[in-house]
Amino acid sequence: MKITYTSPNLSHHYPYAIAMNNQGVLNFFVTGVSRFNTNGKNINLTNKLKRYDFFQNIFLLSRYLKLNNTIQSKLANISQNFLDKASFKYAKDSDFFIYYRGCGSSTTKKLRTHNKNVISILEEVNTHVLFQNKILLEECKRIGIESSLETKRFDRHLRAYELADYILCPSNFVANSFLSMGFPNKKLIVNNFGRTFKTQPFIHEKNEEEFKLLYVGQLHYRKGIRYAIEAFKKIKYKKKKFYLVGPITGPTGIDLNSLPKDIFYLGVLKGSQLREIYNSVSAFVLPS
Repeated sequence: MKITYTSPNLSHHYPYAIAMNNQGVLNFFVTGVSRFNTNGKNINLTNKLKRYDFFQNIFLLSRYLKLNNTIQSKLANISQNFLDKASFKYAKDSDFFIYYRGCGSSTTKKLRTHNKNVISILEEVNTHVLFQNKILLEECKRIGIESSLETKRFDRHLRAYELADYILCPSNFVANSFLSMGFPNKKLIVNNFGRTFKTQPFIHEKNEEEFKLLYVGQLHYRKGIRYAIEAFKKIKYKKKKFYLVGPITGPTGIDLNSLPKDIFYLGVLKGSQLREIYNSVSAFVLPS
């Protein structure tokens, strides 16, 4: 069995590629991960690594320069399309082609003609696009902002869903969102995200007198942070603190300039600073 795996980033994708390689089933790992990225420099899969990061580097530069969202979105699409088209010559000689959403539809179409035996699996990390759109539109109305969703991209997602042989879902919640939209269960595969055990474990010094809550992620209304804040306000503890960590990536649904005195926005933290804040809190919350 041979697998070609295409991904625009690292996160859980690189560990998956390593696991496939260790099992002797990885044919190629095609990635758009920037060679200028600190973690990207450490990718080591010898001749199985195929890097296509030219347009990804331009996209990352647009984010660094804080260009408008439309330009960033177009560059992200160009980068994914570039990665998609580059994948075909590696996938055509594999048994399975697994690709992150947006990075494999073109190759899948070609495989239908050149090698119909290759099984194409689309990896979706979010809920069904129409399911999430419904939820986000409702949230936009609640907080009184105009939706910034690019509905014209929905057709592209829907075509990709139909084109793939299977959809790889990271949770039952994601799989159920597809089922609620009438998607056939036989095309869904649930594979929960894993974790590496090589990292240094977090050590929390328990303090019964103080309760500290932590959120780490994008600050955006789709993350549900305002609901976490409302829940935090209801916690009856003499000493409590709530730390928000991460980049602001759009309308947040909260006023960061007038947060309650026991809620703190710390911006973006990395490395030892991020580990330190994790070690200091009582609980981590992911309200999305």
